[in-house]
Amino acid sequence: MSDSAEALLQVDQVVSDREPLLGGDYLTPAQLALELGVSERTLHRWHTERVGAPRICIGKKVLYKRASVLAWLSAREEQPARKGRR
Repeated sequence: MSDSAEALLQVDQVVSDREPLLGGDYLTPAQLALELGVSERTLHRWHTERVGAPRICIGKKVLYKRASVLAWLSAREEQPARKGRR
């Protein structure tokens, strides 16, 4: 393996071993999309329709606060429909 390939592998390892941003309290769109089983495009569409989880923008960086996402999910919880009486 070449020196440059080894250097890239070492950089990848450092990045993957790094502590999560701010102690893991925030998710990137890619992480949230993966956890919810939707695409990043869906997250963006939800944002433009104002139905998605609250998010934070720092410049071009978008982050989702884990606690806010959990609250948003809880607010969307529905009770099962009752069967009508006959």
